[in-house]
Amino acid sequence: LTSVTIPESVTSIGGYAFSGCSGLTSVTIPESVTSIGGYAFSGCSGLTSVTIPESVTSIGGYAFDECSGLTSVTIPNSVTSIGSQAFCYCTGLTSVTIPGSVTSIGDRAFWLCSGLTSVVIGSGVTSIGDGAFSDCPKLVAVAVERETPVTIGSNTFSNRSNATLYVPIGCKAAYAAAEYWKDFREIKEAGLNYEYDMSKKEATVIALPDGNRYEGIIIIPSSVTYGGETYTVTSIGNSAFYGCSGLTSVTIPNSVTSIGECAFSWCSGLTSINIPNSVTSIGSSAFYGTAWYDNQPDGLVYAGKV
Repeated sequence: LTSVTIPESVTSIGGYAFSGCSGLTSVTIPESVTSIGGYAFSGCSGLTSVTIPESVTSIGGYAFDECSGLTSVTIPNSVTSIGSQAFCYCTGLTSVTIPGSVTSIGDRAFWLCSGLTSVVIGSGVTSIGDGAFSDCPKLVAVAVERETPVTIGSNTFSNRSNATLYVPIGCKAAYAAAEYWKDFREIKEAGLNYEYDMSKKEATVIALPDGNRYEGIIIIPSSVTYGGETYTVTSIGNSAFYGCSGLTSVTIPNSVTSIGECAFSWCSGLTSINIPNSVTSIGSSAFYGTAWYDNQPDGLVYAGKV
């Protein structure tokens, strides 16, 4: 059996339906199908790609287990759950995007996906199971697109050579699960603290929650939500990142017009900073004691248009 076209009359693919069909290279799943059962395509090592239709709401446990030839999979916005070991040992997968509709990722869902290098986890995910991405040695980037805590299982990202965790502004996931994520090299867009101007709908970055214990890269957002209202980030306050010696890189959005006094003073590890043309004023000693400033040539220093 090399190819299968499932007819429109089918509403579910049962457990073990095509399990062990190692010669199967393509399968067409119609929009009528709403669920894919456990072990449905387990061991179909010849499958190279799968497009799951928008009608499917759940992917059962072990559904694509040991599909080693699978190089791409499209998970639609209709899917709400990915079962345990659903894509375990899919060694050909290099990247996965989990849509915002998914609320749970089962235990060891992507375990032993040795070729996996990047994962984007949508905003709807509230739980990631034990070992969901364990033994993925090439995994270097995990983006978590949510601003509220997410429950992380044990050993979720264990046994990879190194990885970078990207979390959105205000996300507490990295702190709640520090036990498992403490060895990530960088935490991007960490939970910054703001001061809000209610009348102008503007926000000012005032501090990092962990002060100089912070390490890695900061991407300052152009807007933040507070009390149900959206505020444009227009300034970086005085001494906002003072003494963050582990900070290595900062990206400032085009919404920012001013950088306060000593804003990045004594961030000794800061080697890269992107200052947009929207910035019109920079306070005294804003970059004093940073590697970025110390590496500038003698004479005039241009920071954006300033």
